[in-house]
Amino acid sequence: MDTGARSGVCCFTRACLAPTDPVLASDVQVGPPQTGEEDEVRFALTSEAGLNDGLSFPFVHLAIALALAAKEGRDLLQHWAFLDVFWRLAAGGVVGWALGKAFGFLSFRMRGSSLAKTQDGFVAVGMTFTTYGLTQLVGGYGFVAVFLAAVAFRASERDHDFHEQLHDFAEQIERLLMMVLLVCLGSIAASGQMLGGIDWRVAVVAFLAIVFVRPIIG
Repeated sequence: MDTGARSGVCCFTRACLAPTDPVLASDVQVGPPQTGEEDEVRFALTSEAGLNDGLSFPFVHLAIALALAAKEGRDLLQHWAFLDVFWRLAAGGVVGWALGKAFGFLSFRMRGSSLAKTQDGFVAVGMTFTTYGLTQLVGGYGFVAVFLAAVAFRASERDHDFHEQLHDFAEQIERLLMMVLLVCLGSIAASGQMLGGIDWRVAVVAFLAIVFVRPIIG
C-alpha cells in the first residue's frame, strides 16, 4: 500500500473511531512506553482524546458569555474571543510546553541528582499539579497545559525506563480517583439530588443528543 493510500486509511479510521474514543480508549489509545504501541492512528486518537476536554473550555465560556450578554445587555463576545480563546489557549500551550521541557531537563539531563534517579512515581503527580497550578495562576487552561507538558516531557527522552514507572503510577492513581468519583456519583444519585432539577426540557435535549445528534455527526 502506497503512502497516499495509507494516509487515506488512517484518516478514515480516525473519523470512524474518534467520536467513540471514550468507549474504545483502552483498546485504541497509545500503549505504555517501550511497548511499540505508538503507531500513527493510536497517537492521533490519543491526542484527540487528550485535547478534547481542554479545548472544550472556550465553548463552555462562550455559553456563559452569551448568557451574561442576554441578561446584562452587553456585548461580551470580544472579551470572550480575546480572553477565553486567545489568551487562555496561548498561555496553556506556552506554559505547558515550557514546563514539559524543563521537567525533561530536570529528569534526564541535569547533572547530579536528577528526578529520574529517584525512580519515584509520585514525580508524575508533582509535575501535573505544578503545571496545572502555574498555568491557572497566569489565567491559562490547566488541562491543555498538562497535556502539552506531558507531550514535551515524553519527547525530551523517549528511551528512558523512568517513563514506564511514571506511566504505571499515573494509571494506578487514575483508577483510584475514578473509583472515588464513581462512589461519589452513586451517593449523589441515590440521594435524589441529581434528578431533582431535571424537567421535561432536559430530558428531551438529552434524548435528542444521544439518539439523533451524536449518531448523525459520528
